[in-house]
Amino acid sequence: MDSKITPIEQIKQIIDDNQNAEKEFKNFVLQGGAGSGKTESLKQILEYITQNYPDKKGVCITLTNVAVDEIKARVGENNNFVVSTIHSFLNDLIKNYKKNIHEVIFEIFKVEKIVRNELIIGEDEKEF
Repeated sequence: MDSKITPIEQIKQIIDDNQNAEKEFKNFVLQGGAGSGKTESLKQILEYITQNYPDKKGVCITLTNVAVDEIKARVGENNNFVVSTIHSFLNDLIKNYKKNIHEVIFEIFKVEKIVRNELIIGEDEKEF
Protein backbone atom coordinates (compact mmCIF):
# COMPACT_ATOMS: atom_id res chain seq x y z
CA MET A 1 0.00 0.00 0.00
CA ASP A 2 1.04 3.59 -0.53
CA SER A 3 2.65 4.97 2.64
CA LYS A 4 1.33 8.47 1.86
CA ILE A 5 -2.26 7.56 2.67
CA THR A 6 -3.62 7.65 6.20
CA PRO A 7 -4.15 4.49 8.25
CA ILE A 8 -7.93 4.99 7.99
CA GLU A 9 -7.66 5.13 4.20
CA GLN A 10 -5.53 1.96 4.28
CA ILE A 11 -8.23 0.17 6.29
CA LYS A 12 -10.93 1.41 3.90
CA GLN A 13 -8.83 0.03 1.03
CA ILE A 14 -8.62 -3.35 2.80
CA ILE A 15 -12.40 -3.32 3.24
CA ASP A 16 -12.91 -2.47 -0.44
CA ASP A 17 -10.42 -5.16 -1.51
CA ASN A 18 -12.23 -7.74 0.61
CA GLN A 19 -15.38 -7.24 -1.46
CA ASN A 20 -13.65 -8.77 -4.47
CA ALA A 21 -14.09 -12.53 -4.03
CA GLU A 22 -11.06 -13.28 -6.20
CA LYS A 23 -8.64 -11.63 -3.79
CA GLU A 24 -7.43 -13.07 -0.52
CA PHE A 25 -9.52 -11.89 2.44
CA LYS A 26 -7.62 -9.65 4.86
CA ASN A 27 -8.33 -8.76 8.47
CA PHE A 28 -6.98 -5.80 10.37
CA VAL A 29 -6.17 -5.02 13.98
CA LEU A 30 -6.80 -1.55 15.35
CA GLN A 31 -4.48 -0.89 18.26
CA GLY A 32 -2.89 2.08 19.95
CA GLY A 33 -2.16 3.70 23.27
CA ALA A 34 -4.62 5.49 25.51
CA GLY A 35 -6.07 8.58 23.86
CA SER A 36 -4.62 7.76 20.45
CA GLY A 37 -8.01 7.78 18.70
CA LYS A 38 -8.86 4.07 18.42
CA THR A 39 -12.55 4.52 19.16
CA GLU A 40 -12.88 7.48 16.81
CA SER A 41 -11.12 5.49 14.09
CA LEU A 42 -13.43 2.56 14.74
CA LYS A 43 -16.42 4.89 14.50
CA GLN A 44 -15.23 6.15 11.09
CA ILE A 45 -14.62 2.60 9.86
CA LEU A 46 -18.06 1.37 10.95
CA GLU A 47 -19.73 4.42 9.36
CA TYR A 48 -17.83 3.72 6.13
CA ILE A 49 -18.95 0.09 6.06
CA THR A 50 -22.56 1.03 6.90
CA GLN A 51 -22.68 3.61 4.10
CA ASN A 52 -20.86 1.62 1.42
CA TYR A 53 -21.76 -1.97 2.30
CA PRO A 54 -25.05 -1.87 4.25
CA ASP A 55 -25.62 -5.62 3.89
CA LYS A 56 -22.27 -6.54 5.47
CA LYS A 57 -21.74 -7.54 9.07
CA GLY A 58 -18.71 -7.22 11.30
CA VAL A 59 -17.31 -8.05 14.70
CA CYS A 60 -15.40 -5.81 17.07
CA ILE A 61 -13.71 -7.86 19.78
CA THR A 62 -12.12 -6.20 22.78
CA LEU A 63 -10.72 -7.39 26.09
CA THR A 64 -13.02 -5.96 28.77
CA ASN A 65 -16.70 -5.27 29.35
CA VAL A 66 -15.74 -1.68 30.19
CA ALA A 67 -14.27 -1.31 26.70
CA VAL A 68 -17.40 -2.88 25.16
CA ASP A 69 -19.61 -0.36 26.99
CA GLU A 70 -17.34 2.54 25.96
CA ILE A 71 -17.34 1.54 22.30
CA LYS A 72 -21.11 1.05 22.23
CA ALA A 73 -21.65 4.41 23.95
CA ARG A 74 -19.42 6.32 21.53
CA VAL A 75 -20.04 4.42 18.30
CA GLY A 76 -23.68 3.56 18.90
CA GLU A 77 -25.69 0.38 18.55
CA ASN A 78 -25.79 -1.16 15.10
CA ASN A 79 -27.43 -4.49 14.30
CA ASN A 80 -24.83 -5.22 11.63
CA PHE A 81 -21.93 -5.13 14.10
CA VAL A 82 -21.27 -7.19 17.19
CA VAL A 83 -19.19 -5.50 19.88
CA SER A 84 -18.15 -7.89 22.62
CA THR A 85 -15.35 -9.43 24.61
CA ILE A 86 -13.65 -12.48 23.16
CA HIS A 87 -15.22 -14.64 25.87
CA SER A 88 -18.77 -13.41 25.19
CA PHE A 89 -18.27 -13.73 21.44
CA LEU A 90 -17.09 -17.34 21.63
CA ASN A 91 -19.80 -18.22 24.16
CA ASP A 92 -22.45 -16.86 21.79
CA LEU A 93 -20.99 -18.99 18.98
CA ILE A 94 -21.19 -22.24 20.91
CA LYS A 95 -24.22 -21.71 23.17
CA ASN A 96 -26.57 -23.59 20.84
CA TYR A 97 -24.20 -26.55 20.75
CA LYS A 98 -23.53 -26.94 24.46
CA LYS A 99 -24.31 -30.30 26.01
CA ASN A 100 -23.46 -31.90 29.26
CA ILE A 101 -19.85 -32.97 28.72
CA HIS A 102 -20.43 -36.14 30.72
CA GLU A 103 -23.01 -37.25 28.16
CA VAL A 104 -20.89 -36.77 25.06
CA ILE A 105 -17.28 -37.27 26.16
CA PHE A 106 -17.35 -40.98 25.39
CA GLU A 107 -18.75 -40.36 21.93
CA ILE A 108 -16.21 -37.66 21.17
CA PHE A 109 -13.16 -39.70 22.11
CA LYS A 110 -14.57 -43.15 21.27
CA VAL A 111 -13.61 -44.64 24.62
CA GLU A 112 -15.46 -47.06 26.79
CA LYS A 113 -16.49 -46.18 30.29
CA ILE A 114 -14.11 -47.57 32.88
CA VAL A 115 -15.73 -48.80 36.04
CA ARG A 116 -13.44 -48.72 39.04
CA ASN A 117 -12.95 -52.10 40.66
CA GLU A 118 -12.78 -52.05 44.41
CA LEU A 119 -9.62 -53.50 45.89
CA ILE A 120 -10.34 -56.55 47.98
CA ILE A 121 -8.33 -56.73 51.16
CA GLY A 122 -5.42 -59.07 50.73
CA GLU A 123 -5.16 -58.74 46.94
CA ASP A 124 -2.05 -57.29 45.38
CA GLU A 125 -2.55 -53.72 44.14
CA LYS A 126 -0.18 -54.37 41.24
CA GLU A 127 -2.77 -56.62 39.61
CA PHE A 128 -4.92 -53.59 38.90
